[in-house]
Amino acid sequence: MLWETTLVCVPSGKWREPRTTSRPPSRRGAAWAIRLAVACPPLLFGLLAVAGCSGGEALPPLVPVKGKVTLDGKPYTGGGTVVFHPTKAAAAGEKVYAPTSPIDENGNYELKTSGQPGAPEGTYKAVISPNMADPMKMKPGGKGAFDFQKYGSAKTTPLPTIQVVAGADPAAYELKIKKASE
Repeated sequence: MLWETTLVCVPSGKWREPRTTSRPPSRRGAAWAIRLAVACPPLLFGLLAVAGCSGGEALPPLVPVKGKVTLDGKPYTGGGTVVFHPTKAAAAGEKVYAPTSPIDENGNYELKTSGQPGAPEGTYKAVISPNMADPMKMKPGGKGAFDFQKYGSAKTTPLPTIQVVAGADPAAYELKIKKASE
């Protein structure tokens, strides 16, 4: 089935003879957009920059939060994620954030809220989830593993409540976990 006839400009600047294509019109529109994007990178970059700068989420003031996860007094090297769950319930229309961070190979973490470094001031309950790629770290009672079911829930975690405030001592954000009973 023939859909449309097109004139094409070749790199030499001359027009080729009309040719017929059997592509449906919807695909022709996508090809046009790709050609435009290739031909006009500055325009595309400018449009993306303007779109990226508008409509961003307004966050409350954030406080830098960096800490260390230790397992029986030694840096926890099993990876995973730290999540700070707010202890205060959200009021009507109020947005509540749960800052998160991956745990690096030295047991360190640095919280981010909606991709921005830091956490809003407030009181939190820390939760630690193991690295999902390492099943040995997930097994309760596994050698060197912590009890992920206990530390992975804000209701059951034995970690103390943490107060995030500006200028806090970095030791205030140390999370001490213990091995699962073997």
